[in-house]
Parts: sequence; C-alpha cells; structure tokens
Amino acid sequence: MKINKKFVIIAIFICFFVVLALIIFNRTSISHFFIRQNLFNGEIEQRNIKPVNNPSEINDTLDILLEGIDTVAAPVYNIEDENIARADYVIDKMQYTLRASSDSSKSLSNLEHNWGSPILMVCKCDDGAEVDVDAQVALDDYNVMKADWYDNDLYYSMTTKNLTSREEFLQEVNRIVLSNHITFY
Repeated sequence: MKINKKFVIIAIFICFFVVLALIIFNRTSISHFFIRQNLFNGEIEQRNIKPVNNPSEINDTLDILLEGIDTVAAPVYNIEDENIARADYVIDKMQYTLRASSDSSKSLSNLEHNWGSPILMVCKCDDGAEVDVDAQVALDDYNVMKADWYDNDLYYSMTTKNLTSREEFLQEVNRIVLSNHITFY
C-alpha cells in the first residue's frame, strides 16, 4: 500500500490548525476566567474610578448631590465611569457603597450574584411621596446585600459586602432615601 504524500501533508496541516484553534480558544477562556477573578468580589465589570475630595466636586461634575453622607465619619467620594456618583462609608463596622446616576444603562450595584427573593420597602417622604426600594441578599454570599431605587430622576444603589444585619442595612437605605429626596411643594 502506497501512502500519498499530499494526503499526509494535508492531514498534518488540518491537525495543526485544529490544535492551534483549540489552544486559542482555551487561552481566551482561561484569560476570561482570570480577568473575571481579578474583579473585586463578584463585580460585573471593572470601572474607572476618579477620586474626588468632597461631594461638591461630584455635584459640579455630574449635577448629583449625595446627601446624608456628611454625618458619617470619613466618607470617601469617587466618580465611576464619568457618570456615576459614589460614596463609600462605614457605620458600626458595616461598609456601605452608595451610587447614583441619571444613566439607566449600567447596573449601579455592579455585583453579580445569585440574588434571593426581593425585599420590597416603601419609604414615605415628608412631602407625601413614596419611594419604592427593591432590596436583595445574595444567595451565594450572605454577606452581600443590595438595594435599588429611583427618585428625583436619578437611579440609586446601595450595597454592602459585609452585611451584619438586614434590618440595619434597610434602616440605612431608608435614611439615605429620605436624605436625598427633593421635596416639592
């Protein structure tokens, strides 16, 4: 039996390209895995964070004023991706991240978890307005909780990654909702 040299060369090239395609596919999958692992504790995407010195810089840049944070010791203010106001602070060992934006296209919480059943809360403001808040605890990490709401033409999100008490978290969310609600008479 005589082996055709052209057939052998073609078979070798086909095998080479199949192996090369598998290596490229696996590297892409592996690099995607490592990139996802580099994101902080379940974040959906890496965001550009620009530090600012005080909330008035956020207000001057984004026309968003984060109220109620000034009563907390040592808050840290940032602007994320040029259109999200952010404040990080701690109360009684629980760390909070408050974000606000007029852009509805991004997930403000920026967290990817298996979320539990929604906890619906209605915050009643002094002017009679009611703000609906949708809060959830992560099923895959009971230390993570988020709350989302819409008020004053802004989208808000409050998150924590070291939940000590659901009730304390929801009380803080209620305080922040009431502090940031603009009363119209």
